[in-house]
Amino acid sequence: MIIKVTQDHIDAGCKMNIKLCPINRAIRDAVGGDVTVDIVSIDVFPIGECIGVSVPTPKIVGAFLEDFDNSKKVEPFEFEIELEAGE
Repeated sequence: MIIKVTQDHIDAGCKMNIKLCPINRAIRDAVGGDVTVDIVSIDVFPIGECIGVSVPTPKIVGAFLEDFDNSKKVEPFEFEIELEAGE
């Protein structure tokens, strides 16, 4: 699945917050449900699903988070994560 992080996600994002960072906001907009993001993993619990999915955080996302959390300029971007088997 392609996740698009927009300028709106960036503007609304909170630094050092696994629930309100721009990446979390972008994933929630794409799939809904509960999401937790850090530099190690992304955990997604979609609405209506009993079981969540945990995937390694892509390097581009980890680099974005480090820059965002350190008040460096970040730009909108896209990344891909596999949220279901066979995706």
